[in-house]
Amino acid sequence: MDFCGAQARAVAFKADQGDPSQVEVLIEDVVTKLGRLDILVNDAGLFAAGPVDAMSDTKSFDRMYAVNVTGVIAGIRAASRIMKDSGRIISMSSAIPTRVGAPGLADYAASKAAVEGYNKGAARDLGPRGITVNVIAVGSAATDMNPDDGPFAALQKAANALGRHACASGRDRGGRRLPCEPASVVRNGVGPRGRRRLRRLSAANGVT
Repeated sequence: MDFCGAQARAVAFKADQGDPSQVEVLIEDVVTKLGRLDILVNDAGLFAAGPVDAMSDTKSFDRMYAVNVTGVIAGIRAASRIMKDSGRIISMSSAIPTRVGAPGLADYAASKAAVEGYNKGAARDLGPRGITVNVIAVGSAATDMNPDDGPFAALQKAANALGRHACASGRDRGGRRLPCEPASVVRNGVGPRGRRRLRRLSAANGVT
């Protein structure tokens, strides 16, 4: 397949990010199929919201923590045991942990703050091996989970200096190709210029 102008081989794997045992098997399956693991990008995530004083059913929050935090930790642990020196690990976070701009976001903010804290610790542990560990704090990005015409879109755009969502799909609604902002930051982080980074990165969408 053609990927960003280069020929590449892509293989799809299936696993539940909220189940650490499945995450570990996923990492092992990737290495078995492809021979090695150079880059890990923790991109799976869930969003659940609700006021801290009004929620009695916490199942959605428990599931969110399992995917957003426990799954990320399991992936980093499993990958770091297999990954050769000079590898790259990137985890997707959010602007929300440092900019909780609306009610009901405490649990989501906490899950992403945990991701950032763990990755900072992992960076210290893996730095001597040349493995960089970075976090990309994405602001409002147009995704299936957060569409740019969704119920919260107007609020997010009003808080955004550019007045729009970041492009996550690479094309606008008219089919025109747009710079895929979060993905471009990931690409920089895993490329040669990412070899010295051990810090929190930001996606270029006017928020973070």
